Amino acid sequence: MVIENNSSIGVGAKALYLMLRDKQRQNGENFPLSIRKMCEMLAVSKPTVLRYRNELIASGLLVETKRFGEDGGCIANTYAIIE
Repeated sequence: MVIENNSSIGVGAKALYLMLRDKQRQNGENFPLSIRKMCEMLAVSKPTVLRYRNELIASGLLVETKRFGEDGGCIANTYAIIE
């Protein structure tokens, strides 16, 4: 799917997708990335990144896998872009 021509995906979600796609190409299929880092990379707030991320997940363009540390606490989730 060519996201650039997908009118059902908002501009912000497209920006996140393209950023994550570049990251995936650099690091392999599944890669860890924190919400905080996404916020920094896009220069937007946490609620905005979460909205973009959820839009991509709902559209089937992004798969998120939750990860937990040895103590059971959450750590950076892994992401895979569906191209």
